[in-house]
Formats: sequence, C-alpha cells, structure tokens
Amino acid sequence: MQVLRPASIADALAMLAGGDARLVAGGTALQLEWAKGLPKPRSLVDIGQIGGLKGITLAGNGLRIGAL
Repeated sequence: MQVLRPASIADALAMLAGGDARLVAGGTALQLEWAKGLPKPRSLVDIGQIGGLKGITLAGNGLRIGAL
C-alpha cells in the first residue's frame, strides 16, 4: 500500500481521481474496516498536512472551522 501526502486540496483531488485510493487523516476508521475483512485500497491519500484544512478562523459574521 502506498501513502500519498498532497500539499494542497487540488493535489489530493488529483490523487483520488487516479482510482483505488482513500482519504485518511488519522486512519482509525480504516483500521476498523480492515479488521472486519473489508478490502484495502492501493493508495491512502493523507490529508493531515494540508494547511487549508486546519484551524479556526474568523470569516465574515462567523467562524470557519477546518476539517482537521
């Protein structure tokens, strides 16, 4: 299994478009799936280092909470 680490959201989307890949930010849910015998993907796309998905910022009249 190959672990890919994109630098941007656009890179992550391009890696996912290639076929048998899954997003991962921690991997706990995938480990549980594999323990149940579900198939493993060829590639994992680790989005944990994409800066645009982290943090909490003020945005207009509210807050923007990143996915990570």
